[in-house]
Amino acid sequence: MMPLFYSMITFAFVAAITPGPNNIMLAASGANFGFKKTIPHIAGVVVGFFFVLLLVGLGLGQLFDAFPIIRQIFRILALGFIFYLAWRIANSGSSKDEEAKGRPISFFEAATFQLINPKAVVMSITVIATFISPDHDFAVQFAILVASFTFLTFVSVVAWAGFGLIIGKIISTPKSQRIFNIVMALLLIGSILPVAVEIFS
Repeated sequence: MMPLFYSMITFAFVAAITPGPNNIMLAASGANFGFKKTIPHIAGVVVGFFFVLLLVGLGLGQLFDAFPIIRQIFRILALGFIFYLAWRIANSGSSKDEEAKGRPISFFEAATFQLINPKAVVMSITVIATFISPDHDFAVQFAILVASFTFLTFVSVVAWAGFGLIIGKIISTPKSQRIFNIVMALLLIGSILPVAVEIFS
């Protein structure tokens, strides 16, 4: 069981730390709003992903297999929401006027997004199918898996928000911040393009 655990931890770390919708949005939030104002976003991602893992463990993956239309609806919702978030990032700024500057993503928005986040859902289904062994107690394995993934997700999102904070200190002019925000918005859209191609192909 230990080799399987080490493999799971490696997979979880790589999956959590690589760029995806959450990490891109957190970097942008850290750069535009600072770390303190990004904390609700961080907490929302961690709590939301925790519940996604629980839902998948309780049979969400089987539901998607039995009713592909449900999975398709989730993907379309995710696509629309990510385009909306990309628009918000692109229009964030350093203005002292709070309306012009925009606002960070709230805890509720971040947590709810995890339920339709393609990377979170697919990763959860994959890891449970791959690393839960029928030869051992399901409840124990599942508890270890959820605890490990939740912790590594927390480490990852804090790191990305911190990375954004550092970038925010470097891009000191409104023009450079505007360029950064547009680039992050395009990267966010790019992260969902494979899903968009699959939906509309």
